[in-house]
Amino acid sequence: MKNKYVKLLTATALTSVMSTGIAMSQLKISGYQETSMITGSAKGTESAKTLATESSLTFNMAGKLNNGMDYSMLLDTINFGLQSRLVQVTTGSIDVYGGAEAVRGIEIARTIPAYVNNRLSDITNGTGLTDANDGTSSENFIGFDIRNLGPNGRLSVTYTPNSDQVGRVAPGTTLTNSVQTTDLAGTTANYTRTDAAMSILTAGYVVDIVPSLRVGVGVLKGDAQSAANDDGSTKTAGVRFTQSPFTLGYQYHKNDNHTLVATSQTNVVNTFAATYAVTKDLSVGIAQSKQERTVEGVRATADLKVTAFQAGYSLGAMVLQYDYMLADGVNHVSGHDQNLHKVKAKINF
Repeated sequence: MKNKYVKLLTATALTSVMSTGIAMSQLKISGYQETSMITGSAKGTESAKTLATESSLTFNMAGKLNNGMDYSMLLDTINFGLQSRLVQVTTGSIDVYGGAEAVRGIEIARTIPAYVNNRLSDITNGTGLTDANDGTSSENFIGFDIRNLGPNGRLSVTYTPNSDQVGRVAPGTTLTNSVQTTDLAGTTANYTRTDAAMSILTAGYVVDIVPSLRVGVGVLKGDAQSAANDDGSTKTAGVRFTQSPFTLGYQYHKNDNHTLVATSQTNVVNTFAATYAVTKDLSVGIAQSKQERTVEGVRATADLKVTAFQAGYSLGAMVLQYDYMLADGVNHVSGHDQNLHKVKAKINF
């Protein structure tokens, strides 16, 4: 009987706390539903077709603590699988947080150029094009941000202990029941994985020098716990200039991948992107990445070049997108080409 009353009192207390917390907080729910058709072919192979769907629900909660500090919580799901999670406390211009799959650290600096639809790393599955390693995707991390460093500047620092992967794994790559997400990133071309634990420290800094000019830099340093593995590292820098209706951008990154010492690999990627707003609802753009790869100090015989042409049309809550991707030197093999068409319809709420 005593346990019964204890449980009843505990439940009542929790309900009271939760009700009070919700009353003092602001909860925002948003999301989207999208469907895409992807067709493509590589030299000497038949065309492949893929139909994919993706659903997302995002919960944002914000409020104030008893001491006057601000707090916020982020929970993001894709196809009902957990993705971004973040708990944050803010005092003045400093944010302190812990979470996973959130854009923090080096990630704030690795996506400076503007794109109409998708970044190249979201539509280049199987080409061998790498993304800048981040150390927060599919990882649990802690960190802090300092805002207002320079004109609208932001410094973000993250730490991930004992990671076994570095890089970007696309949402939904472990989903079952043959449900596919509508982005194509997430192959071993975009991240590396070993059986050795590694601690990861990342930092990113982004600043608007003037309203039309944004600059960002970022670094990642990994400390492998096994002598048989390299310490992964990444450097990235980007710049974006906006003069309506044009936007021009450039991004550089260099990955020294976390792999076995015997297969040390370095990838250097230069990306250029430009967009043009034809009307307030229609935008077009072009983006190109060129990657140089070195394995054990020997440069690959062919560089990889990926070009994408993009168009996006807004119908209010619905957005229609089209991407055409052409890759030359896939996986750094001379003469190996690949092309891809991607059409997407997305409804936001």
